[in-house]
Amino acid sequence: MTKHIKYILQGIRQILVLSPEDDYIRPSKFDFWKDIVALRQDSSRVSRDLRKTLKQYDKQIYNSKG
Repeated sequence: MTKHIKYILQGIRQILVLSPEDDYIRPSKFDFWKDIVALRQDSSRVSRDLRKTLKQYDKQIYNSKG
């Protein structure tokens, strides 16, 4: 029974991060904001490249005499 209580307390500790392990890095206040900015820039680059690629293939499909 005590083993089960120990496991339950370990699970609660991990969920609430009461005493974090050594490998856990607590994010600072602006780390999430930096992630948002980086994801926004990445998605902008991907969509820009996708748009350019689609235009290239669109011209090949409709301008070819097949």
